[in-house]
Amino acid sequence: MRIVILGRTEYLFDTAETLAKEHEITAIITAKAMPEYGKNENDFEVLSKKLNCIFYNTNRIDDKLIEVIKKSKAEVCISLNWVTVLNEDIIGLFKHGILNAHFGDLPSYRGNAVINWAILNNEKQIAVTIHRMVPGEIDSGAILKKKYMQLGSNTTIGDITAFCREYTPQLFTETVN
Repeated sequence: MRIVILGRTEYLFDTAETLAKEHEITAIITAKAMPEYGKNENDFEVLSKKLNCIFYNTNRIDDKLIEVIKKSKAEVCISLNWVTVLNEDIIGLFKHGILNAHFGDLPSYRGNAVINWAILNNEKQIAVTIHRMVPGEIDSGAILKKKYMQLGSNTTIGDITAFCREYTPQLFTETVN
């Protein structure tokens, strides 16, 4: 399958590398990384050269972004930590839509800092959720895959982020396959 990678973070970088073993990554679209991310836009550019695909660095939805997506001829988009809400003009460019990874148990935990909220709310588990994005909405849409991690009294944010990093590429690959 032809895939566009859209977003930021080491989780998405790892996913792109994993998917490239079985699928064709036709474009990588990223934006400026936050200082705490393990991968930045330069890493994604190097990966795009390795995969011989289009690279585009932007934080805006504009005509150039739409042109890049159309040129990629991708059937599906994989997204994680993109900087804006996506509308039908973007999501509709992909035959199979845009699949997003969310580090929370949807639909209960939408938005940001959901890992923190799950701990503060004494949840027994947290999930990495893969869902099909809905135009104009955040963290909503058909849930396609979930992987749960049990939370205990000694579970740390680091434990959860390690879990998310380990399982995000696997869940995206299972979903695309």
